[in-house]
Amino acid sequence: MIIYRSPNEIEKIRKSCELVAKTVQYLLPMVEPGISTAELDRAAEAYIRRGGGTPAFKGYRGFPATLCTSINAEVVHGIPAN
Repeated sequence: MIIYRSPNEIEKIRKSCELVAKTVQYLLPMVEPGISTAELDRAAEAYIRRGGGTPAFKGYRGFPATLCTSINAEVVHGIPAN
């Protein structure tokens, strides 16, 4: 099935993608040894909400966080922790 999006829907998708990209750029300088994934999660949620967004993962099927994260070369990402 092909889903056609209206110009209004496409504009909303563009804005949300832009906010995601800005969130990643905002978080990158914070990613260093010693910071917890929970700290990054809190920063991401605050940034997204300040930007007028709502974290998509948070609350989805009970997921408790904004980010799905992993440390180093973990095979699976998951819930942020301290």
